[in-house]
Amino acid sequence: MMHDKDICRISMEAVKTGIVDTESLLYGAGRSVIKGAGFEYIDFKPYNYGDDIRYVDWRLSARMIKGEEQQLIVKEFMSERRVEVLIALDLSKTMMYWEKPFIAIYIASVLLSVSRKLDDTTYLVILNGKNYILSPYTKPSDNLRFLTKTICGESWGSIGESIETLIKLLPNFKNLRDIILITDYAHKPLVYNKLGIVARALDSSLSIIISSSIHEQYPPLRKAYLFYKSPTGRLVYGNVSKVYDKIKIHILKCRAYIRKATPYY
Repeated sequence: MMHDKDICRISMEAVKTGIVDTESLLYGAGRSVIKGAGFEYIDFKPYNYGDDIRYVDWRLSARMIKGEEQQLIVKEFMSERRVEVLIALDLSKTMMYWEKPFIAIYIASVLLSVSRKLDDTTYLVILNGKNYILSPYTKPSDNLRFLTKTICGESWGSIGESIETLIKLLPNFKNLRDIILITDYAHKPLVYNKLGIVARALDSSLSIIISSSIHEQYPPLRKAYLFYKSPTGRLVYGNVSKVYDKIKIHILKCRAYIRKATPYY
């Protein structure tokens, strides 16, 4: 488990990298071409829960058909770019291992950087088990500074169901267009679905971004056994591969409920 000093160093690297990568994405040679005339609409995007079906571009959607798969495409208006977005970053105990905190903080910084270019109003919540810190700012640029300052100034890695903490907090927000959660698989599978129900009740679109490591999904060895004496004096042993089999089953259950809770996963 990482120490607070390591998390602080990682957060500064992740935020800096996220900002640089986003700038190159928005202004590089691969920038998307503005489509349409005037301010009628300026771009296209995949259909997401909450989008108005009247703005589906059926001609472009027909071109996106690949085999039996079909992706609806909707027009993106300028007014949709100035929306209210809540970004929830989970830094609970299970997120403090391997490259998971760097991935999570990097994604948060990318999202905030993009929101800054789109003139979105952003709310930033950093989850820490049963506790949370809500940024007092709504400008993405202010939240980027708040992100690093807060991570370096607090202690992270608390125990508790962070998604339940977010669920209790969400009713305090109105007119949220998007709810974006950055977390891992270390939750009860049903809680993802519960979050989806709350998001739909708020008429908000929900996205769940998973930060994971290969080390928690696949065993380092094909076969490994652990032997230890229990308090009763009996010798107990366990096969590590069987432990990872149970982890795999848990992840599959989580993915199933995430798909149910979110339009695209």
